[in-house]
Amino acid sequence: MSANRDLAVLSILFRRAVAAGLIGANPIRELRRNPEKPRTRYVSDAELQLFLAHCGDPLRSYIALKLTTGLRRGQLLRLRWSDWDGRELRAPAAKGGRETIYSGAGLPAAMRAVERTWPPLRPDAPVIRISDRALRGRWERAMRRHLKAVAGADAAAREAANFTEHDLRAKVATDSADVRLAQARLGHTSSAVTEAVYIRGPRRVTAARGLAAQLDLFDDG
Repeated sequence: MSANRDLAVLSILFRRAVAAGLIGANPIRELRRNPEKPRTRYVSDAELQLFLAHCGDPLRSYIALKLTTGLRRGQLLRLRWSDWDGRELRAPAAKGGRETIYSGAGLPAAMRAVERTWPPLRPDAPVIRISDRALRGRWERAMRRHLKAVAGADAAAREAANFTEHDLRAKVATDSADVRLAQARLGHTSSAVTEAVYIRGPRRVTAARGLAAQLDLFDDG
């Protein structure tokens, strides 16, 4: 995975060099990435509730907004209070996508939770007034406390209980009513990525009844 990330960064740099006229073509365009198995970790509601007990108010309010929108960490940290009008939240585009406007019954409550932690100083102030590094530090410290509480010194249990901040995006997708809603929440241009990478756990479907009932194969007595 690390090699693929390095290759992706290099590819971006070479594409920009091509666009700037510094080189004629991207020299690694045809390089094939190593196959990666999609991550399958799904964070249950019960697990998240236990984790939140070890989080301070800044991290809890951040998580509330992330679970409400499904936005990437970078997008959340770029939000400004001017992006929120009390009903709708305009989120910046990411990874070639389009700007997304979020609304819904749960959004005002999430924004109020954030406002209690980071009162808006001015319209252009960040909604979440914390650096990426500081946020990562808060997450890591909270996770260490969580793992100690639920798994103690058992290394295997700690590994099984651990989850990442990015796994919350997958939770938002998986908990959505359908793949199209999950795709819209996560800001993906293709539902294939949403379904293959972010919707985790077993597929849930409603069993068919029609033909079996017509053939009188059920004992409804």
